[in-house]
Amino acid sequence: MTDIKWAFTADYLETCSCTHACPCNFVGFPSDGICEALVAYHIRSGKYDEVALDDMDLVIAWAWPNSIHEGNGTAAFFITDHASPDQRQALSEIVTGRARGKGPFAVFATTYTTMHEPKFVPVEIVVDGFNSYFSVPGILDVVLQGFTDPVDGTPGNPKKLVNDRPGLIFDWAYVAMTKIMKIFANGLKFDHSGRNAFHTVVEYAEV
Repeated sequence: MTDIKWAFTADYLETCSCTHACPCNFVGFPSDGICEALVAYHIRSGKYDEVALDDMDLVIAWAWPNSIHEGNGTAAFFITDHASPDQRQALSEIVTGRARGKGPFAVFATTYTTMHEPKFVPVEIVVDGFNSYFSVPGILDVVLQGFTDPVDGTPGNPKKLVNDRPGLIFDWAYVAMTKIMKIFANGLKFDHSGRNAFHTVVEYAEV
């Protein structure tokens, strides 16, 4: 564990096993009793002590058999292989929660029974609103699409939600859907295509 200060601003893509708008972010319980998620961060700018984190990409796979706060979770981390040795160390400390600070990392780390050490692999993240996608080749694939209103069938409805528990993951986000959302390696296997997605920008400031 370290007391080094860190902060970053990132494009954030979240996909999970819940129905649209994911009640976990607002009322605490997953819609189908489990929480399985694939998320991506494209860091626009950031630092860990004096190490620059600009333009770094990372993807996280999370799985809990029940609600997050009930524990027994599994986490796998995938950090771009373009990262320098110092950046690899910095991002590893952040995503595993060892660096503490703002964001979900240190909080979620207390809920894991299995935490894989980060892998440094090719990571592709394209941020383009409802057309965003990300991939760790040979391990996971995610493609977003616009949210379709279940009441009137309006496609691409840009619903913007404000989180009533701001700051843990995001303060606000646009609701989307997944066209593809699956992981098939690294000890995790699930497919929740057609379920919940969000896209937003997060800022985890120094604390």
